[in-house]
Amino acid sequence: MPRWTSLLAVTTPLLFPSVAPAQSASVVITPGIGHDRFTETFFLDDSTSVSLDSLERIKKTQSDLQESYASLGLGLESKRWRLDNTVYATNKVWRNIANGHGRWSAGKWKTDLNGRLEWKGKSRGDTSAAAFTYARIDVIPRWRWNEQWSLLLAGDWELTDYLRNTSYTYDYNRVRLQTGVEYFGDRLENLEARIGLARRTVSDSSQLGYTEDFLRLEASGWQFGRWRLESGFSFAVRDFKAPDNADDYSRWATSTNIGYDWSPRWRVTLQAAWQYWDYRQPDEFSFNVHDIRTEGAVRFNFDDVWEIGAAIELRAERAVQDSLAVNDYDQWALGPRLVWNSGSAFWSEIAPRAGYRNYATVSIVYDDYSFWEIMWQADLLGPLGTTVSATITYLSERHADRTRDSAYLYISAALRFPIHL
Repeated sequence: MPRWTSLLAVTTPLLFPSVAPAQSASVVITPGIGHDRFTETFFLDDSTSVSLDSLERIKKTQSDLQESYASLGLGLESKRWRLDNTVYATNKVWRNIANGHGRWSAGKWKTDLNGRLEWKGKSRGDTSAAAFTYARIDVIPRWRWNEQWSLLLAGDWELTDYLRNTSYTYDYNRVRLQTGVEYFGDRLENLEARIGLARRTVSDSSQLGYTEDFLRLEASGWQFGRWRLESGFSFAVRDFKAPDNADDYSRWATSTNIGYDWSPRWRVTLQAAWQYWDYRQPDEFSFNVHDIRTEGAVRFNFDDVWEIGAAIELRAERAVQDSLAVNDYDQWALGPRLVWNSGSAFWSEIAPRAGYRNYATVSIVYDDYSFWEIMWQADLLGPLGTTVSATITYLSERHADRTRDSAYLYISAALRFPIHL
């Protein structure tokens, strides 16, 4: 029996438990159609155009993802559990995505169970659509100490099984265990602290497997008058099975988001994030580095329909070793933001921005470039619950050496019309 077949046999009962009391569950069938496309444009070196001694730069556009699909979703929901399954029939492959969620309570105990099962069929014409099966199960028991504090345990298992492994795809099996405390206030303010460990095994590689120990702290939903605060901190130590500790590292990360409601219509936000990667055996490819990002934004709301604003982002990366300072860069980006929200029927957001990345030293690998990007999203709620959603993202890089220019385009559109039974 193939591995993915046995996996389905084991996982399906967990995602889809007995639904005998279907009379008390709501049922939704959701047909739909959609289209996804990702395209990148870059330059190639072609030495056969004129002669063996000449080098001509040619431009190439490559679509790594381009597919239209029809989908059919089935959703079941009761007070304690929720299940949904969607089948996608595309012009390249078949795929299926199933999700399940359940919650059970007994005394001071409350347990959440989440599951996800995906599979994608084989496609001969699309090398990027590698056939695979993916499964994940999360179990989170909580013991309620009092009205606000809880102790928690959490365990999750994740598995990916590809039909054909390549240099970009590999099978793995990961298990993670966590424990910690949670606090929920009367106004949904939250504090959370977790410690845990994880282990990943890779069947086709003795070097990609690892063990990891981690600590995570988070705070969200806190308000002090007109001020709002969210913050997080994490620390992880990852030990790979590679010889001589070649890829082992520690990672520190912090983030803070501060918001201030200047008035009922004006809002100012400031975000700051820092990461530090500390490799046990640093080299020219895996080196110790600081990554710092800050963003400031202002927004103005009027008529309860329109929201306009602007944001500026500053980012910097600094290698610890002086010999690798060639990889250091500074980057800025800024642009406006416009949102139109006409009640519950239509929502749209457009956010163009332009920026520049400046490297400490121009090298064979890295050089300075300017960029501009635009993101547009929209959701429309039509009659009988019909929904239309669309996303367009475009990014263009311009270098002094024009043959290093590149562009990326992502388009996604979907139409769904739920039928409630």
